[in-house]
Amino acid sequence: MSDIYKIVLILALLLTPSFTKTKVVNVIVPRVQSSDGILEEKAKIPEDFVSLEGAVIGREGDLVVINLGEKHGVRKDMRLFVYKITGLARDEAKNIIGMERIPIGVFKIDKLEDETSMGSIQISSFPVEIGDLVGTR
Repeated sequence: MSDIYKIVLILALLLTPSFTKTKVVNVIVPRVQSSDGILEEKAKIPEDFVSLEGAVIGREGDLVVINLGEKHGVRKDMRLFVYKITGLARDEAKNIIGMERIPIGVFKIDKLEDETSMGSIQISSFPVEIGDLVGTR
């Protein structure tokens, strides 16, 4: 992956609103029986659950720096998935409207700052690179 592509990707990720903290509380799906007989039940998500999405902005050895920190809800010893982008979906104006990604590893947060975090790679199936995505899901 070229350096220019990495820089553009990182800027796009940093400027995309979905790469911020999203707090989900008490998602409720009422128990109903649909016409095809499928039952759905109430689901509760813990109050302190935080959904995070960000990007790798630095890498040296097994250490990874991401663009998410304490102010986004990251905590010490939290584990995040690392994803490799495998494809981009674009509209007619060439704007990115979606992406395909595959999980390639997990890393653990060791050091926190307000806007960034540093962690160590726990496992990876491919090399973790600047521009790879990170998240809780």
